[in-house]
Amino acid sequence: MEWDEKVEQRERRQEASSAMMTTSPPTCLSPLIPLPHRGHGYRRRTTAPLLGIRFTSFGHCCRYCPVCTSCTVWTLFRSRPLIDAKLAWLIMESPYVFVSAVLWNDAGFATKSEANQVLLGLFVLHYVNRSFIYPARMAAGKPMPLCIMLMACSFSCCNDYLQTRYLTKFYIYTETWVSSPEYILGLLIFFAGFYMNLDSDYILRELRKKKCAKTKADRESPDSMRTRRQANEEPEAERNSVSQISSYCIPRGGLFEYISGANFFGEMVEWIGFAVASGRSFPNVMFSLFTILNQAPRAWHHHMWYKNHFGKKYPAERKALIPFIF
Repeated sequence: MEWDEKVEQRERRQEASSAMMTTSPPTCLSPLIPLPHRGHGYRRRTTAPLLGIRFTSFGHCCRYCPVCTSCTVWTLFRSRPLIDAKLAWLIMESPYVFVSAVLWNDAGFATKSEANQVLLGLFVLHYVNRSFIYPARMAAGKPMPLCIMLMACSFSCCNDYLQTRYLTKFYIYTETWVSSPEYILGLLIFFAGFYMNLDSDYILRELRKKKCAKTKADRESPDSMRTRRQANEEPEAERNSVSQISSYCIPRGGLFEYISGANFFGEMVEWIGFAVASGRSFPNVMFSLFTILNQAPRAWHHHMWYKNHFGKKYPAERKALIPFIF
């Protein structure tokens, strides 16, 4: 009897799955409508991409770990060949745009859901800016190691597949979800983080263009009263350290008045808001978590670099990542 009941249950599930493929999406009280004929295989099909994301996220975190940066393996990752910074940004971020476009053309019922359209549109909006606008407006930066670019590109491909496939194949949001408080709150947080990100990028871009807006005498010495002759009398090691410090300046304005990693904080807030707006779905929550694991060590690394290079000139009250806290 138990075996017959199991067979009947399986047949009923198969009939429901066949009906789902040929009819319109069902109405459900939950904001998320799972697609049974696809959802059961979602975890199996995403195991490999998740492993890839974990590997690349681990690599990004190791980049700013003081122990890992001294090991031989990471030295190989940072070695040549080097790629132009603008070209590297374009290659490692553009898969988000192109893969999303391809998967959207293969979407089913999700294309009729307003919430699915908005969420995927926000996802693509961020990476249109990061893939094309940001590299085009950035100043000429240091070349990027090829291994770093390839790791970032692999992360982009795996993560974009997970995020876009989830919004186009596996879950459909109901019409009532767009008016829910959680969805609206998530959008507000997303746009707040997006603005922080754009504003911080603008401040850093202007700093690179102006080269601290210092005079020639200021760039030659930390004290404007020193003469060229006094500078030449100093030891060579001291002159090199002075010139290295004077080629950088302390970021001012916006969130940089409170934290050193304003651009990193903005991106973290952005993807946390995206996860909230999506109903805290598994792929989006994991993406926000990986973003935090990636950006937090970078923010701390930049904060310590500023303090070591500028010493007492750097604002003592400025935190690394979270205003007034950390």
